[in-house]
Amino acid sequence: MLAWNRKQIIRLGVLIASLFLFIAFGCTARVNVGEGSLGEGINAADEQGEGPASVEELAGDDDDADDVVTGDDDDVVAGDDDDGEEVDGPVVLPFITDAKDWILDHAPNLKRNVVTGEYGPEEGPIRVQSACIPLTFLSHYYEIIEEDAQVYDKMITLAEFILTQQYHDDGEYGGNFYVEKRQQLLDGAFYSSQASMAEGQTQYFYPIGAGFCIEALLDIYAITGDARYLTSAEEAAAFIRGMQTPNDSLWKAFQLESKDGCPNLNLVTPLYQGGISERYIIYPASTAFDNSLKMKMLMALHPLKMLGQVTGNADYAQWAQELRDSVLIDGLRDGYETFTPYGCYGDGENDWSRIGDKHVYGDSVAYALNGLYKYEGATALVNEVYDFYNAFTGGVQAPTYNTSISWAGYLLPAEETTGQDGNPYYDNVIAGILMEYRWEGDPDAYAIARARINAFPDSYFLWGMNMDFTPLNDWEASTTITQIADGLLLTDPYE
Repeated sequence: MLAWNRKQIIRLGVLIASLFLFIAFGCTARVNVGEGSLGEGINAADEQGEGPASVEELAGDDDDADDVVTGDDDDVVAGDDDDGEEVDGPVVLPFITDAKDWILDHAPNLKRNVVTGEYGPEEGPIRVQSACIPLTFLSHYYEIIEEDAQVYDKMITLAEFILTQQYHDDGEYGGNFYVEKRQQLLDGAFYSSQASMAEGQTQYFYPIGAGFCIEALLDIYAITGDARYLTSAEEAAAFIRGMQTPNDSLWKAFQLESKDGCPNLNLVTPLYQGGISERYIIYPASTAFDNSLKMKMLMALHPLKMLGQVTGNADYAQWAQELRDSVLIDGLRDGYETFTPYGCYGDGENDWSRIGDKHVYGDSVAYALNGLYKYEGATALVNEVYDFYNAFTGGVQAPTYNTSISWAGYLLPAEETTGQDGNPYYDNVIAGILMEYRWEGDPDAYAIARARINAFPDSYFLWGMNMDFTPLNDWEASTTITQIADGLLLTDPYE
């Protein structure tokens, strides 16, 4: 409901702005940003109570920005039509337009090397998440900005591709208990990559991928009315439910019945109930169930809520509430990545852990926090969690670290600093994931991030940046591009 209200507000704002411009001015404003070197004039540190650099400073200068931000490279940015004449009405941020064009050209590939033009990763560049997340963005673009024919065609292409990546139980078990439980559990799951579907390949099925796809499928269903997309979303939700840990889950049935001597996992206690397991793996000659509970799976709160609103089925609200009440909330609040229940496949006894015993992934925190925010709004808990991580410093290894720009890829909760000793970096996708919350809950940080993205758009097409704002590598990342563009689109999409 929140997203739809925001879309309506944006549309109303566009109409009011257009009318005002027509009556009072009859022209559009131009954005001018100075030229210089990457990061020059940008003080990213929030040092000794001096506060963050101003929006103008953080919008700074960048050789790579060149004419794109001054409006000379593309007529659309300056508010001109193809003939060079100024047009009335608000102008879409260039980053949003460029992201749309990138998706039209390259989705559903996950990454693209800006030097060689090759797609990655090597083990399979075409991923279901790099179809679902872009589909969500394109759906919002189509509804808010323009009902563009190319965008519509690409949405349908991506949606149809998503359907081909979904696993379905064929009912052929051959009297084998393991096969029966596995196929029932995986019914509605998505293969993680197109390459893994080939015979003889290891196949991975992740609930987080199902979560991304539920939202995308509901968005395209709202536009087309094609019931196949709604059915697919409900099947994906059933897979997530099967990976949860309440009494009726297939997960528990498989664990308790399929292995001789498997100890009682005791997953029906309130401590564990509602958490979502990480993944199911089918190897060429065996299978494995990763029963670790990842804090990031709080992201599924939002798609389950959406599905309940669209279908009117109260079961989805119940599943979401069980997830909200699960142990995963403790991981988000206290800075832990993984909870490992004691069991056949567990490495520990009912305990939380961090990466390398000290880190959590910055994007795991951001996805979990965003899912919680979209589920219940800017509650006291949401604000508390955001304030905790957003106050982290760079420590001695990254004195210029500024959380308003983005969060680091690795975080060190025990010391409240960035992690990854020797090579801390900004994970660009987090700037997009946090954008909707910051629009409401931290407008100063939102303004700083938005200004820098608009000043240096090429930098934010890449997966990450070093603390001096040089590129972390040469890979453009589909998830990063679309999460940032969608965040801008749902908050303040115009110049």
